[in-house]
Amino acid sequence: MTTQLFDSAPTIPTNDNSDDRDTLPSQRVIDAALRCLDQLGLDKTTVDDIARESNISRATLYRRFGNKEAIFAAALQQQSRPFEGEVSAILTGPGNLAERIERLLVWAVIEVPENLILRRLLDQGQSPTSMQIFNSVFREKIRSLLQPVVCSAKINGELAPDLSEEMLVDWIIREMLMIKMAAPWKEADLRKHVHHFIKPVLGIRPLPEPTSQSDSVEQRLTRLEQRLVEMHQLLGQIRHELKGERG
Repeated sequence: MTTQLFDSAPTIPTNDNSDDRDTLPSQRVIDAALRCLDQLGLDKTTVDDIARESNISRATLYRRFGNKEAIFAAALQQQSRPFEGEVSAILTGPGNLAERIERLLVWAVIEVPENLILRRLLDQGQSPTSMQIFNSVFREKIRSLLQPVVCSAKINGELAPDLSEEMLVDWIIREMLMIKMAAPWKEADLRKHVHHFIKPVLGIRPLPEPTSQSDSVEQRLTRLEQRLVEMHQLLGQIRHELKGERG
């Protein structure tokens, strides 16, 4: 695994001026950016194009967002919120960690066409601009969702202790993008590909079989407790994000 793909991505600037955020018609900017993306493509779209399309001054857009990448990141953030609940459900669902990541990869590749901006970004290939926007929105989200799951898997002995969630996040995103580049996929073929060529790379160890009925009950209770901890941590993260958006 390597983090090289994301280490070179520049930071997208943000402005925390609450007065600007309250007065700027952000939805109009996002809608205009999506129209420009559809008409011109990501690389050819400029802040001037978005300013004309939204009828908002160029200076106001720069003051609020800083650059076009931040505008598209805001659009991607908005369109991706409905997917976060499904990602949480998959990562905290039944099965060991390898099975859950397998389901996550298959679901993500299949659902990409339903997200306009994500589809357009990935159609650009792994260009620096598209990766910058993709990384700024998704890397931290996936890392925060994976953190309690990875901790639980280490306790279970499924993952090596020295494997960090950052390494796992980089690997998941990289594999998802590479699979998407090979689209279109039939779902059955995609599942076979992930199962036979992607899942084994994780090297996740199967959970030990119970040696007795009492061991089985004890292990089930331990796994249940760990899942409850995962859910508690995820709910805390979601509450924190909601408070931040309302603030």
